[in-house]
Amino acid sequence: MKCFLVFVTILTARSTPILPVRSIAARSSPSEVIDIVIPEGRSQTNCIVSQMSDLKHCLKTKSIVISNLAVPARETLDLSNLISGTQVMFTGTTTFAHAHWVGPLVVISGKDIQVSGDGILDGQGALSWDGKGTNGGYKKARLLYLKDLHGASVTGITIRNSPAQVMKVIDSDHLMISGITIDNTDGDTHGGHNTDGIGISNSQYITVSNCIMHTQDDCIAVVSGSNIHVSGIHCTNGHGLAVGSVGGKLHNSVMNVLFENSILVNNTNGVRLKTNYNTTGEVANVTFSNIKLEMIAKYGIDIQQDYLNGGPTNMPSDGVKITNIHMHNIFGNVNKGAYPVNVLCGHDSCHNLEFSGINITGGSGSHCNVKIIGFDCR
Repeated sequence: MKCFLVFVTILTARSTPILPVRSIAARSSPSEVIDIVIPEGRSQTNCIVSQMSDLKHCLKTKSIVISNLAVPARETLDLSNLISGTQVMFTGTTTFAHAHWVGPLVVISGKDIQVSGDGILDGQGALSWDGKGTNGGYKKARLLYLKDLHGASVTGITIRNSPAQVMKVIDSDHLMISGITIDNTDGDTHGGHNTDGIGISNSQYITVSNCIMHTQDDCIAVVSGSNIHVSGIHCTNGHGLAVGSVGGKLHNSVMNVLFENSILVNNTNGVRLKTNYNTTGEVANVTFSNIKLEMIAKYGIDIQQDYLNGGPTNMPSDGVKITNIHMHNIFGNVNKGAYPVNVLCGHDSCHNLEFSGINITGGSGSHCNVKIIGFDCR
């Protein structure tokens, strides 16, 4: 894709100012009346799916409109057999009847697929939330799997009230995600947990740009993969922008990742890299650049190698090797009692950690157990 033909240039041009991003509340809701605007290049003949019985026929076409669809309980809106070059548009509100299961509620696969529209995918998460997320309690559905997508784009849609993880990118390459809204605001007061925005696994050449997210977990987490570019993210109330956790999984390598030009507000953490205790893997060539932090509760910048069963243990291990990590122009504030910078590495597993332009106010001081190039961690 065009954006990755200039990936090396992007990595060296870190002075781009943060662009303003609209809030979730500023986004207008789509009309319930079907008013389909045909984007340039889209076929004028659309196959409309307004009930599940329409789907089988429409999967034989290359221009599908999902319009005000009600998906029954324990069923997946299965768009995994799309014809190469298919265009899918969401309009109105797609709802998913409640059930205690893991989902996914939607799966999309194929080559040269374009997903767009101003529609809403409503997971009705409040019917599943119990404050325990995927760590206990009822089973909860993941909402959208982008699996085996190659040369595809997902733009414009809104996803709200996901019962658990919102979007997973799995086994995909050359995928562009842009201009989407993830709104799990209701989860703040109704027990939402583990509602990660976008998780990326075993995928290459992925771009995520200009997205608004309100979650109760990581807004974006790169778990495995390479050549990933994340920019223009407005992340509220989550756990920040993350690499990891890495180690102990089927795929345990993260390489060539750039997070830049984003704003994190009222998150537990700002930018973080986490690896799992007593596992193996590698994390190399990761840059966080031009990130604004506001009201971060725990860690502004966080590198930890002590995760076990989803949480820190204060016992870092050496199995996952971390090299060439760059933090540039990370600025803003953390809350009282928080750490502007926290680095907890294994005995000999972190190499070439370079920080510059770090200006994070507030908190109770930083902690590092290894040397940081360009930063005095005191």
